[in-house]
Amino acid sequence: MQSLNASPPTGKNNSADTVPISPMALLDDLRMEVSEAFYYDGPEAALAAVANASMMLAPLIATGELSATLVGDMLQEVSENLTLIHIFGMEPFRKLWAFGPRIYSAYKRRAA
Repeated sequence: MQSLNASPPTGKNNSADTVPISPMALLDDLRMEVSEAFYYDGPEAALAAVANASMMLAPLIATGELSATLVGDMLQEVSENLTLIHIFGMEPFRKLWAFGPRIYSAYKRRAA
């Protein structure tokens, strides 16, 4: 019997032995995050999810684990499929796609 103070089981392995998610799986997860944001919270939330995806993927681009072209194509494809580019135009999309690499490079400069 579980005590009242114990946290509920989550099904997640919280040990130090967890296997990191692959870059391609992360790319797919972030694509789904953008889609879910659009579905549940609307176009503005989907734009924020595109910026989040850009930030999450920037380190993987910098280390060569993912290509910038692949990430850009994925972000553009999901934005087109959700009509974000039609709603907001291409310029905000370009700025959001570049957001992650700009933030990541600023972080790396400060850390150096």
